[in-house]
Amino acid sequence: MSRSFRHTAIHGIAGQSDKIGKRILHGKMRARSRQILAKDPEEFAAPQPEVVYNEWSMEKDGKRWFGNDRDAKKYMRK
Repeated sequence: MSRSFRHTAIHGIAGQSDKIGKRILHGKMRARSRQILAKDPEEFAAPQPEVVYNEWSMEKDGKRWFGNDRDAKKYMRK
């Protein structure tokens, strides 16, 4: 019964998971790394995620605390 309620009063905003977006991001990062290595292996610098993929196009918009309202216990239940 240790997992029947949330232990941290935090939840995601507008989406369930970033799993699909992260898979796309990492695939694009690997492809960009291969392109850079093919051009010049001596001067390799890993690409920054912000350059490769727009974080605003991902499904979830971050996380938020429930707050101190009295109904927080109700939302902590899974």
